[in-house]
Amino acid sequence: MAQQLKILNVSSVVLILFDPNLLLRKTQDLNNLLIIVRLGEYMAQKKQITPKKSQKDTSQKENTQKNKSSDLGTNIFATLSLIFGIVFFVPFAPILAIIFGFIGLNQIKTSGEQGKGLAIAGIILGFFWLIIFLIILVLIIMALTFLASHPIPPG
Repeated sequence: MAQQLKILNVSSVVLILFDPNLLLRKTQDLNNLLIIVRLGEYMAQKKQITPKKSQKDTSQKENTQKNKSSDLGTNIFATLSLIFGIVFFVPFAPILAIIFGFIGLNQIKTSGEQGKGLAIAGIILGFFWLIIFLIILVLIIMALTFLASHPIPPG
């Protein structure tokens, strides 16, 4: 019985895996199973049927795509975005964090590199520090206009 199962090639096993109900119904008689498998092989060779993609096949493809993207490394613009988002005290750093973050996200979509989270974090930090700086700027302008309109009396 084990020797007969070695005869099965990959395409016939794949055909059985796509229809597990067929395997459960026909396992009572091994001869019927072998006939069905050989019929599946014949039909696959004639290309009269095309097997459906299983979840196992698509998950294997996703894993290979993830491995390929991990080989590419992290996008440099995403890394720069996070760095400029953290180093907020450098002039124009928040603006550079936002710009580099969006450039990095665009490149990650097209190339499949890693670093999407870094780019998003850099964008968020860039906007956060930009808003903080604008609030401080508005408060300074308000304080200066108040002091200009209300001069301090001499002594």
